[in-house]
Amino acid sequence: MDEEQVSKEEQARKISRELIAGGKVDGVLALLEIRDHVVPHLFTEEKELEGLSVSGRYPVAGVAERLLHRWEDGKIAVIARGCDERHLIELGKKKSVDLDRIRIIGLACTIAEAKSATACGLTRPRSRWAGASAT
Repeated sequence: MDEEQVSKEEQARKISRELIAGGKVDGVLALLEIRDHVVPHLFTEEKELEGLSVSGRYPVAGVAERLLHRWEDGKIAVIARGCDERHLIELGKKKSVDLDRIRIIGLACTIAEAKSATACGLTRPRSRWAGASAT
């Protein structure tokens, strides 16, 4: 893992630790590193955060949506890349998630990821006018 990734992981853990310890959220939805891959995980205790990973990709917005539907009173933070952040905001507009129950911890893509559109399949966000169909 390069220095940029290590720094992002440290920052993500620090922010997550502060939110959990301060009681501002009940948990942080992020990626958990297990051996050689990552899976979505709801971190609810500070000691768990050592397993938090910012490498890898996973569509966490859908996981957050399902989690909040089942956990009616829960407040969570979500470590989200730009694409997941946009997805969460759209879900909020459609009233599929309550954005008042979510804190987004933004995670910028690395320079290499930004240069390579294959990471998310888009060179820039899709723009859609109201009422237009998706292309």
